[in-house]
Amino acid sequence: MISPDAHYPSPSSPPVRSARLSPAIRLLLFFLTGGAAAVTVGLAVVVVLLVHTGASAPEALLERYLLVLTCALLVPMAAIGVVFARRVDGRTMAQFGLGLDCAGGRWLATGLAAGLAATAALYGVLVATGAVTVHGLMPTRLLRAEAGPEWSLVALLLLFGVQSASEELIVRGYLLQNLVDLWGKPAAVVVSSVLFALLHGANPGAQPFALLNILLIGLLFALSYLRTGGLWFAIGLHWAWNFGLGALFSLPVSGCTIDGLVLTEARPVLPWLTGGDFGPEGGLAGTLAIALLTLVLARLTASRGAAIVRGT
Repeated sequence: MISPDAHYPSPSSPPVRSARLSPAIRLLLFFLTGGAAAVTVGLAVVVVLLVHTGASAPEALLERYLLVLTCALLVPMAAIGVVFARRVDGRTMAQFGLGLDCAGGRWLATGLAAGLAATAALYGVLVATGAVTVHGLMPTRLLRAEAGPEWSLVALLLLFGVQSASEELIVRGYLLQNLVDLWGKPAAVVVSSVLFALLHGANPGAQPFALLNILLIGLLFALSYLRTGGLWFAIGLHWAWNFGLGALFSLPVSGCTIDGLVLTEARPVLPWLTGGDFGPEGGLAGTLAIALLTLVLARLTASRGAAIVRGT
């Protein structure tokens, strides 16, 4: 078992912060600055892609470059979050959850392994129940260079890594940690997870049960920060989850359709299990996988559980 306390400070250990700004003001400045940076970079990327592809409207880019556009919005905001954590909040990288030590590497590897195992198990359930049909493998996609639904696996690995890490730095990094300072752990976990779910509300195929599952995933990621003392497990799990569902098994990832290594066709039967157009995160199969991952996290971090319950 990995020791959750190895080389990691407790997330409740107060960093040396500037006393001039309250958590509420820090969050307001973060969203204003980060939002402006995200919009600026996002628009710049849209213009470059329009010129490069010759598309007549931004909507034409969504199918082929949705993941790229998502990263263009998230990366600037995540970078602002890291800068704010260091310069405004006064946190060290270890206190922010990005300690560059062996413990961080082990938690990242554990998150990656757990995410891949969970998506493989979820896919097995869908195949066994007849909810999806397997049409074979596409090994040429390993290094395929086309953009859009047929991105190569190497490109998807990098893009999902950037997207997942950026979301964790924003939501479980800057947002959650300042909400803990503002309202305490329980409220911070719930509020950050609700906001995380709402951010997916406009995704294709989003419906109430899908948003409930995204809320549960947000709770899992938030608890993983509190229980491991860092962001590495959440980054690895998030990364492997998205990559496994989309790039490996060709299942929709929060409504985003990807052509992956295994050619998969979802059947119209059992949408309550498969999640329909939103993907497994919108169905009961996703709920079961999230519950399993929660048990894995609890087992890995059992020695820290009592402290979290006490709020210390």
